[in-house]
Amino acid sequence: MKNSFGIDLGLNIAELALVDGQNTTLLEGPAIDNFPVLAGAVAVGDTAWTVHTLDNAGMDPDLSDVMNAAPDSLKLVGTVDALPTSANRQFVMSTDVVTCTGALEVPLAGWAQGVTWRDTLDTPISEELRAGVAPPLDWMDVASLTFRFIVDNGWPLELNGSMNFINAAGDSLLAGPGMSIPGGADVPATATVDYTLDRALALELMEMDCAGVAVAWTLATTDAASGQTVQVYDQDAMSMHIAAKVECQIDPTP
Repeated sequence: MKNSFGIDLGLNIAELALVDGQNTTLLEGPAIDNFPVLAGAVAVGDTAWTVHTLDNAGMDPDLSDVMNAAPDSLKLVGTVDALPTSANRQFVMSTDVVTCTGALEVPLAGWAQGVTWRDTLDTPISEELRAGVAPPLDWMDVASLTFRFIVDNGWPLELNGSMNFINAAGDSLLAGPGMSIPGGADVPATATVDYTLDRALALELMEMDCAGVAVAWTLATTDAASGQTVQVYDQDAMSMHIAAKVECQIDPTP
């Protein structure tokens, strides 16, 4: 809910229902009755936002149950009342509005095995490497190059992946490391893999105009074979970071 008035507002819901053609399913429960106050804007031109989530908790009937009826719309009937507030913050402008928007978020549920997910991390690796070795050092002093891949897996899915260094056209230049990260934990599982190139390969990669890393993950619920099911929510996330370390070996003799 968006409120740009300088007044706190109360939403009194008379009817909240899911509609499927001629059929209407009323939604009731404390999650609806206890709708929060729509806070007013602090100053002219500001906007106050109020977020309220309706899920199975405090709802009658369960949203999971009524979704099986495949409703096509949501009906909301009610009134908006101005609530008492401090006198020094009340204001109403002709441009002020109150709006309501909503979204339906359905968690994925079930099991997975052998599902492949591909993505590309675009970053100018060769360019960054060339810029990273600055005078008085040059690439003749480089002994090795180590890439560190850090993956945080917040999905309840096991990840088994492979990586390839690619150019701007997406062509594979050099194979990277493989990774295996468990899923299903209450906190994200983190895996760190170091991938070291000797001087010859490091120089070759620098000259290849490497523009990113392509990853391919095979997803699975850990116990898919025994029918384990999981739920994936919108807040579940997976992230990958790449860092590079250049080690130099300097010959002190002229």
